[in-house]
Amino acid sequence: MSYEFSIAAGDEGSFGRVRYTICEPCGVGLLNKISFSPEWQCCGFGTLALRELETRHPGLT
Repeated sequence: MSYEFSIAAGDEGSFGRVRYTICEPCGVGLLNKISFSPEWQCCGFGTLALRELETRHPGLT
């Protein structure tokens, strides 16, 4: 299954998007793409995105 979500903050809109795929029978997740505008890169949003994935799917590797 493929999923996508945005990293956003209130009225500021979306800072970036995350696309990933999981195989539930295998228990494996694949991060397809994390994309942020250049002005929002190196601000910790990539780490925030990975933590969100771990929260949504805690049993995946």
